[in-house]
Amino acid sequence: MILVGIGALLAFAPGVFWLWNFLQKDKAEPEPIHLLVRTFFYGMLSVIPAFLLEFPLDALSATLVAAPLVEELCKLLAVRLSVYNHVEFNEPMDGFIYSSAAALGFASLENALYVGSAIFDPAQTLGDVSMLFIVRGLISVPSHAIDSGMWGYALGLGKFSEKKKARLYLVEGYFISVGLHAGFNFLATMNLGWWLVQFVVSFAFPLLNKRTKHLATFTPFNEKAKKRLERGIVNDAPPPVLTRHERKKNIHSAKSGNGVVCKNCGRVFTSSPKYCLACLSPIDTKEE
Repeated sequence: MILVGIGALLAFAPGVFWLWNFLQKDKAEPEPIHLLVRTFFYGMLSVIPAFLLEFPLDALSATLVAAPLVEELCKLLAVRLSVYNHVEFNEPMDGFIYSSAAALGFASLENALYVGSAIFDPAQTLGDVSMLFIVRGLISVPSHAIDSGMWGYALGLGKFSEKKKARLYLVEGYFISVGLHAGFNFLATMNLGWWLVQFVVSFAFPLLNKRTKHLATFTPFNEKAKKRLERGIVNDAPPPVLTRHERKKNIHSAKSGNGVVCKNCGRVFTSSPKYCLACLSPIDTKEE
């Protein structure tokens, strides 16, 4: 029983650590703990359909093709089902934060399976288990969050954009995630350890960092945005490109309680942000 407890701690510790690390990017308006836990749990559950879809395939097809396509989709659905429509998903950065929570939930349960099987394998020495823990904790676990961060970026950006753009963002983000995931699996399968580390450290992580910095520019909750709001300064944002019919329909939908309209720039949000994510103007939901 003690061995099981130690194995669980070893398996989940990296996921919790990396989630804490990625949460540092969202200091302006931290997400509620219960929503992060819920999304993490949904990410764990998403391992089940991923396993069922990959199990019938041969190892090579499952690793290089099915795993990237299926696992990224399952993690994406975990976010959509757990938190996407929640009122706290109120800025683009939340797309990355919740994608990380789901991805690390997925990675933690996956890690438990690997570490657990190694612990109970008589052929594995303590050194073997320790090395597995270190490699997976430093490379494999955070890589799940980095890969999923691509569609998380798109999901967050798209939620506060027009529907057409949102779909394009999401399709692009999803396939970038799949590409990164496939690249990681290929290098791992070929035992190209040095190239694998370089792929994560020199390419994937900098790409994610660049995108999270871009998301941070859209938040109305950071100090720079708050100072601009206090001085009455807003961004010069053009109104969304909508036909008269689409605009009328969206405004009617907003007045019916399905969203809000920014009176300054005309953008329509299906969520209820306190400030317009485009021009930072305060949004009075009561008047909408």
